[in-house]
Amino acid sequence: MSTTRIQQLEPCPFCNSANGTVQHLLLWYRVICENCRAYGPKSRSYHQALSQWEHQSRELRLEKSIENRQLLEHLSSFGNFPPPRL
Repeated sequence: MSTTRIQQLEPCPFCNSANGTVQHLLLWYRVICENCRAYGPKSRSYHQALSQWEHQSRELRLEKSIENRQLLEHLSSFGNFPPPRL
């Protein structure tokens, strides 16, 4: 098993850390967050592992922001909270 630290990488969607490494095990690669140990999907190439991590990270962070916005909108309907800033 070998690992390579990545300089420019989308932050982890779970802990927002930019400390990621690419792990190489025999036939596959994957990106692992060094902070929370979250990992991306297994890939056949180094570049594919990076690409899949980038895509997964962007999608999960977008999903979280949508859920947060929906929660704020719901809470503001009770009248005790300021309207959400979008």
